[in-house]
Amino acid sequence: MIVDQGREKPEDTNPPKAFNICTIMYTSGTSGDPKGVVLTHQAVATFVVGMDLYMDQFEDKVTHN
Repeated sequence: MIVDQGREKPEDTNPPKAFNICTIMYTSGTSGDPKGVVLTHQAVATFVVGMDLYMDQFEDKVTHN
C-alpha cells in the first residue's frame, strides 16, 4: 500500500547533510539528572566506518546484512 502511494506520487529525495541531527541519545539519570547528547549524521557515519575498520582486523566486514 505505501509502496503504491510512492509510485503514484514520486518525489525527489532529500538526503541529510552531515551536520543534521540523526538522533538524540538519553541517559536514564540513575546517577544524576537525565541528560541527552545530539548525534549528527556525520558522527554516526564515522562510527560505522570505524567499526568496519575494526572488524577488518578479524577478516570480517560490515555489510547490509
